[in-house]
Amino acid sequence: MGYIDTLNTEERVSYLIKPILKVLSQSSSPLTTEEICSQMIKLDPYIAEYAEALYTSGKTGKPYKDFTKRFSLAIKELEVLKLLSREGKGNKSRILLTQEGHDVDISALNVEEEIRAKAQDYWKEKRKKVTEKKQR
Repeated sequence: MGYIDTLNTEERVSYLIKPILKVLSQSSSPLTTEEICSQMIKLDPYIAEYAEALYTSGKTGKPYKDFTKRFSLAIKELEVLKLLSREGKGNKSRILLTQEGHDVDISALNVEEEIRAKAQDYWKEKRKKVTEKKQR
């Protein structure tokens, strides 16, 4: 495989954030997740290779695309931080940068500090709710 395979799962999510923001910042209208992925693939050969790579589940033995999962997590974090807004769900959802998203200087963005660390509150709260639900 390629460069992205050398990254752990958290680093893979981080790697996708800037290209997502870049693609959205270049569009004046909402884009579907398919359109964002397509443009990201054109921007970065590592993403192109990663998006097509099939992995095999250790539990089920079934093939899956890790890119899809990491891309969705990156989108969710940007949405939670109100840098983008989404209408609808799945591949046909329409995504647009918010004003806060437009104000981000992508070239100077520290993804770990300004996105990933801030989004951790959301994930902690989500895990807490799941744990509480299981205990009922």
